Amino acid sequence: MACPPGHPLDGRRDVPLAALRDAAFVDFEPAWGTRRLVDRAFAEAGVERRIAFEVSDLGTLLDLVGRGLGIAVVPEAVARARRPAVGVAELAGPEMCWELVVA
Repeated sequence: MACPPGHPLDGRRDVPLAALRDAAFVDFEPAWGTRRLVDRAFAEAGVERRIAFEVSDLGTLLDLVGRGLGIAVVPEAVARARRPAVGVAELAGPEMCWELVVA
């Protein structure tokens, strides 16, 4: 998960989805497969998310997170690649698997 640098979640491990109930999220538009995956995981955990911003590309998503406008569920490697511009936290299950498809 990506969060602003210095955010209380930055560096935490095993963050339960329920702990994110009141957080502002930056996420992809609803038609994106990754958005549906994240929405489903939170719904199954009984956690309603507050989407502050919807974007159409990963760069913008991470830029908004880095500027303190919300947190985002992204693969850990993606968040770590943007350090120190964004902070990194690890979610506690359920595991969300992003699939890369090249057409």
